[in-house]
Amino acid sequence: MIESSLLPKVKEFFKLNIVASDILITFILLTIFGSIYLVIPKKLSDSTIISPLQKTNKLSIVEGTAKDSSKKEVIGFLPSWIVAQNTDIFIKPLTQLIYFGFNVNENGDIVRYKEDNTLVLEWHYFNSSSFKQLKKEAKENNTKILVAFKLFDNETVDNLISNSVSTNYFIRNAVALLEEYDLDGINLDIEYFTQHQNGAGFTDSDFPTAKFLNAFLTKVVSELKKADPQYLVSVDVNATVILKDKAYDMVKIGEVADQVILMAYDYRMPSSLRAGPVAPINGSINEHSINESVASLVGRVPTEKIILGIPLYGYEWQTVNRQLTKEFTS
Repeated sequence: MIESSLLPKVKEFFKLNIVASDILITFILLTIFGSIYLVIPKKLSDSTIISPLQKTNKLSIVEGTAKDSSKKEVIGFLPSWIVAQNTDIFIKPLTQLIYFGFNVNENGDIVRYKEDNTLVLEWHYFNSSSFKQLKKEAKENNTKILVAFKLFDNETVDNLISNSVSTNYFIRNAVALLEEYDLDGINLDIEYFTQHQNGAGFTDSDFPTAKFLNAFLTKVVSELKKADPQYLVSVDVNATVILKDKAYDMVKIGEVADQVILMAYDYRMPSSLRAGPVAPINGSINEHSINESVASLVGRVPTEKIILGIPLYGYEWQTVNRQLTKEFTS
């Protein structure tokens, strides 16, 4: 269970006034019970690392107590387009670095080529000298390297998780990739829309519900552990979807996955009706918040597996007036 004293400390982190340029990782992840760091350019020296654990006039100290304080996780997602910029990355604080990432098609193939048979950019940068050097530095730092598989299309997700042939083919491809490139595991970012336009939820007859995802994840984790018990499997979950529909069986996901990454952002986005923070600690009436999302996982997912995804971005809203959470112009 999460101690009640912990949530205020998580809140405090989001109140920090942090100013840094050239943040290299799209967002960082942290265990809700562990230490917190910001990932910043390597060009800054050790003495200038921006961290909530430093006693400075700009940053407060954030502390939390894990069941095992030696197992604190600090995870950075590294998008392929950051590798493309060939910019040095400060990897020292990270326990994991997740390369983001590869698309998977409905047959279980990892997408490597475009329709014109040219290599997709994700593969190009994955095989670049810059990423190879980063992998070398990660190994020397005992930072694990994982790769993310992203599925954002309903039809693709439908077939992959409900078709055993496609599932098995994906697993073989994933294991082969981990072995060939000496990686430490995979991250699954499976996102599908579970609401029809009229607001009615999907049913078993027209879209895979949680039971198909359960079977898929169970099979993937089992087979990867057979290949190497040390392989890690983390699963990303939408912070608001876990609240309002049955797309995720969080108890089962918490049981089979090594880590559950709560994507605690995009509570507000350009498609929203009103302006507001992308990652609000507390919500107004009838508004979702990080507190609500985290609390919803208590008792369903072991706390040592929960990772809180923090965004390092925001939106500049052109509102119709200066009041908070007001309508905005496009």
